[in-house]
Amino acid sequence: MKKSTFMLFCLFILGCSHGRIDILDKDEKVVGYCSENFYLHWYGAHDSVDYILYLCAKEHIEKGYRISDDSIIG
Repeated sequence: MKKSTFMLFCLFILGCSHGRIDILDKDEKVVGYCSENFYLHWYGAHDSVDYILYLCAKEHIEKGYRISDDSIIG
């Protein structure tokens, strides 16, 4: 019973992902952030989080802000 419970728990953990980027003004001061979490998302959790962060970052960049992690745009 303990092994089956442990295996079920491991499956739930594998489907989780989270991410966060900070929104910066011209003076490098943090003025906000974008964050996203996926729980129990079986396929592409990390890619889904990256895409949502990309959309949020793109919106703020168009308004003249910068982001803390430029790799999300590239």
